Amino acid sequence: MNSQNENIEILLQNRIYLYELMHAVFSGVPNEELIHLISQPVTQEAFLLLSEADDDLMAKMAHFTSLQDGKLAADPAYLEQVKSEYTKLLIGPGKMIAYPWESTYNGSETMLFQESTLRVRQAYRKYGYLPEEYPHVPDDHIALELHFLSKLSFLVLEAYKEGNRERALSVLNDQKVFMKYHIRNWLPQYAEHISRSATQLLYPQFGLAVNEFTRIDFELIDELVEAIRAEA
Repeated sequence: MNSQNENIEILLQNRIYLYELMHAVFSGVPNEELIHLISQPVTQEAFLLLSEADDDLMAKMAHFTSLQDGKLAADPAYLEQVKSEYTKLLIGPGKMIAYPWESTYNGSETMLFQESTLRVRQAYRKYGYLPEEYPHVPDDHIALELHFLSKLSFLVLEAYKEGNRERALSVLNDQKVFMKYHIRNWLPQYAEHISRSATQLLYPQFGLAVNEFTRIDFELIDELVEAIRAEA
């Protein structure tokens, strides 16, 4: 394997890690295992790989995540506070400052299972992806869209390692389309809204981070496509 192959594989692996991390953050009530995962050096390395300046958001997230185990150890109440923040920002009850469903940004904020939800479901079906709680949870929840993108990212890496460049390019193209018409179509608003939270423990930071990560990845796909085509 030459250095170009290694660089591409590193980027493909990094995409998987960050999509899986973001999915873990937004998919359920936080626990000690999640805080420990967030604090791992590999998490900081994943953010820093996408950082272009010492003070950009990816660099700030690398520093922020490195502190989480320490906060947990220093304050026995920290985890309960994070759980409370998660409940308030991603579950409710009551009006939420940042709705975690795509459809609420394409129409009425109180309406779920809209036309955009069906389009998300169609994208999932192409790859045989069926959320565990289907059909009771809207397909366009932030955690599910991130999980879908993590699965596609794995398929890209798998195809690339097998030498199936055509398959890798095809899946990358589908990711690009999904991101353009779905996740990148609403995450900027979501990040802006969640950043206004009265609490600033974990989820406002990750709301901003997931928006910035998917913005970077959206552009990175073009670079990966060009690099993989150049190998053919």
